[in-house]
Amino acid sequence: MLQGEHPSRSNTAYETLRLLMSAESDDPSRALRLFLSENQLELEYLGKYKRLQLTQVSRDLTDLVTQQSYLDSVINFPQWVAGVTTLLSQVLSSKDAFYAQLVPILRSDTEFAEQVLPILVHSILATENDEWVNQGTKVQAHYCDTISNFFTSVLSEKLSSIQCLRCVIDVVLHLRHFDREQSIKGKVTKDALSYNKWLNIDFALLAHSSITCGAYTTALLFLELAAEGHADSKDTTNEVLYEIYRHIDEPDGFYAIHDSDLHQNLIKRFHHEKQWERAFRFHGAALEARQNIGDTEGLVQSFHSFGFDHLANDVLRTAFTNGDAKKDGPSHDISYRLAWRTETWDLPESSEKSTGASIYLALRAIHRERDVRVIDHTIRRCLYTEIDRLRTLGLEDFAEIRDVIQDVMCLHEVAKWRTNTIQTSLAARNMSKGNLCEFLKIEDNFEWVFFIVISADNAQINPSFLTLENILATRISLVRSVRLKEERQRIGTMVTPFNQSLIDIEKHCLVQLSKAARAANEVQLALNSIVRAVGLEKPPSFDVFEEFANVLWCQKEEKIAVEYLGRLFAEGKGALVRDVVEDRRKALVYAQLGSWSSAACLKNPEDIQTEYFSVATGLLKGDDLLNNPGSRNAHATVYHQYAVFAERQYYDIEKSPDAIRWKIYVDRKQREIESLDGEINRLDGKDCYRQQLQRLRDQAQKMKDADAESVQRHNCALDG
Repeated sequence: MLQGEHPSRSNTAYETLRLLMSAESDDPSRALRLFLSENQLELEYLGKYKRLQLTQVSRDLTDLVTQQSYLDSVINFPQWVAGVTTLLSQVLSSKDAFYAQLVPILRSDTEFAEQVLPILVHSILATENDEWVNQGTKVQAHYCDTISNFFTSVLSEKLSSIQCLRCVIDVVLHLRHFDREQSIKGKVTKDALSYNKWLNIDFALLAHSSITCGAYTTALLFLELAAEGHADSKDTTNEVLYEIYRHIDEPDGFYAIHDSDLHQNLIKRFHHEKQWERAFRFHGAALEARQNIGDTEGLVQSFHSFGFDHLANDVLRTAFTNGDAKKDGPSHDISYRLAWRTETWDLPESSEKSTGASIYLALRAIHRERDVRVIDHTIRRCLYTEIDRLRTLGLEDFAEIRDVIQDVMCLHEVAKWRTNTIQTSLAARNMSKGNLCEFLKIEDNFEWVFFIVISADNAQINPSFLTLENILATRISLVRSVRLKEERQRIGTMVTPFNQSLIDIEKHCLVQLSKAARAANEVQLALNSIVRAVGLEKPPSFDVFEEFANVLWCQKEEKIAVEYLGRLFAEGKGALVRDVVEDRRKALVYAQLGSWSSAACLKNPEDIQTEYFSVATGLLKGDDLLNNPGSRNAHATVYHQYAVFAERQYYDIEKSPDAIRWKIYVDRKQREIESLDGEINRLDGKDCYRQQLQRLRDQAQKMKDADAESVQRHNCALDG
């Protein structure tokens, strides 16, 4: 405060110090402690030029509950905190003139008053407690009851500002740092949980107020204390717990909620675990039965998670029209996210800070505004809004913090789009990748390729993938803003080089998004992206063609995926891709086809080796591995897939039951032949029965030779 930017505030701080030094003269021990501080010289100067200390004003603490003005001021936090701290200081000044000197700064500096309020409350409660301990009975006003009743009224008042509620919660948390001594029948005792007994405030009420303030971990603390003291309404407690675990990173704590409403608990669990397919089934069934309007919101969230943004936006608009969705809350937040993804630019600007509103306003300015100054001003304002929102969220609302950070990263993409390099390229109608390499770049350490597996049928998406998806969706929207304007001036079906370059950039982002979605096991999002990419150009590029085959494989369409990718090399087919495929990439495709055919058991191992892996290795011969890193990666990939295929065939042959069966057949036929030979030798050469046995012996010998040949082939295959 003394070194602050505001002169008036610094002056008030110095004036308060001079008043405090004047009041300290009657207490040498406290003055000595001050003079031992690092500001000893300054304090000496202040002590030499004393000010006339302020006179003590006798006040009664019961004014907090008897005067309605203190409760009426809860809608105005500066007025409320100034009035309460001033009253507490004046009550304490009857015992120590030190507190009387704080009144001017408490009335003028809201931030200082907010920081001092917990200390003043503890001081006044400690004064009463010391007198109680020393004399064995309460001799003054019941400070504890008075403050408890006043704070309870503040927490219960519906018009109380968030800052007032937060201030009361901070007071309770501050008191938990101090133990409270108790006197029972004249004997001083210590309770291990005495730090919870400074005030008599309902912990359940504190938990509800903490949620209002966004302090969700603090709400969990108060809820546990309430459960230890007395049982609150179970339904209310469950609702509080659901709200807490929706905002904090504690995935396992959710399963400790015992809700008598099993249907609600199941729906909440699906949302918590991001199992939107199952949630969609329940929400759809409930919507058909017209049971709850909240199921419409769940249906919209499910559609959005599948990537069906247009469908979700249509359902949400219909729900708003029919009154089946709330105008605030989750529906209000998701409406902005759906609007900019579906290029719906008619939503009004909300006065509340909603998730997705800032990126919506920034992209709407990019798409619709013509004045570059208005665009840049809107982007800066949106960035300031999100940073301010991040500052006010605190440290306990992890889910909201993650959402705000995602919005800030998306706004950063918008800001990069407005840089001189990109805007100059747009003006010159030259969007080569060299000019956009920084814009299209994704950092190597951006973790989006893994998802957390909870069980065999249950997976949660890594939040980093959701962040990447938002970033790529923002880039696609930015590119489309230019491409749509360019296509309005197109003549017929003619595509200009500039428009084609924009299509290539959008296609690059869509393929990138599809690969990330496949890695995160979000197959529907991958399918949505690659279908959009296929629709951008005919015939498609090789990257799109290959990625579409990969998505088909992830959709469990193994045979179709192999057949589709194999069309690249089918004879008699026209050009399936519009770019030239080099041998290195052909080798990778052949190796992929070999791996897929082996995994799906679509061909014999000999055919797979001949038609795919041998061709792939042949295409790689002659590559310059030393000077071409791409060739080294291709060699590593192809030969690794070849080795995996060979290893699988080795173990299949080694563990095959056919080898054992053939050996048994050979031994059995050998014994049969020996038995027939003995019978034949005992009979006369002209005997008809001997000739019949000879024919049986020849048949057995042929069958033995066939089985022996199978055993030999098996051993040769096993030896490589």
